[in-house]
Amino acid sequence: MEFVVPDHIAYCFSAGRPIFLDVARNRYFTVSARLAEAFDAFVRGERAPELQDALDALAGQGLLVRSSARPTPRTPIEAARRDLTIQKEAPFRLGDGLAVTRHVWRTYRRLRHDALTLIIADLKRRRSGATTADPNRTADLHARFLRHRPYVPIKANCLLDSIALLDFLGRHGDDANLVFGVTPSPFSAHCWLQRGDQVLNDVLDRVSPRLPIMVV
Repeated sequence: MEFVVPDHIAYCFSAGRPIFLDVARNRYFTVSARLAEAFDAFVRGERAPELQDALDALAGQGLLVRSSARPTPRTPIEAARRDLTIQKEAPFRLGDGLAVTRHVWRTYRRLRHDALTLIIADLKRRRSGATTADPNRTADLHARFLRHRPYVPIKANCLLDSIALLDFLGRHGDDANLVFGVTPSPFSAHCWLQRGDQVLNDVLDRVSPRLPIMVV
């Protein structure tokens, strides 16, 4: 059996140094310079004997596991190059208000009580796959979500609102990718919805400086 990166570990590189997201523990972190160098070599396919001690240490931190199965391919993350323009405010509709309230409260409860791994697995199962939807229709759906979101008495945050919006889009046969990104120094984490190279629920200036670390 050979070492592989487990499915619950996401990573990206900044100046040759890996940043990890352990989805099972909902935790971002990095490793020492020696282990960072070994992980970089591992990802590039190097399996030199002198790396073994460092690879064992990475395994001890849960960043590698031994498996006879082929590793799960990592979903490629396309760089964000444009954002979605909302032309006008949507009108108030009772049906939309009830739907937005339901999606926000449901997401809030799940984030409080369920592991992030379970939430992400559920998102993958429920995705409609309509990733080539009409941007104008998506903008209209986002405007409808934004119009009614302030009436839900739950403080907004990027993960909650991105998942709730993703559910709202899915209710109308639309879809997107949930992207997690980081800035290394000073460290910060953020997430947003994206389709191809287009950011759907944020602005390019806030998203583009971040390194994408995981896409759902």
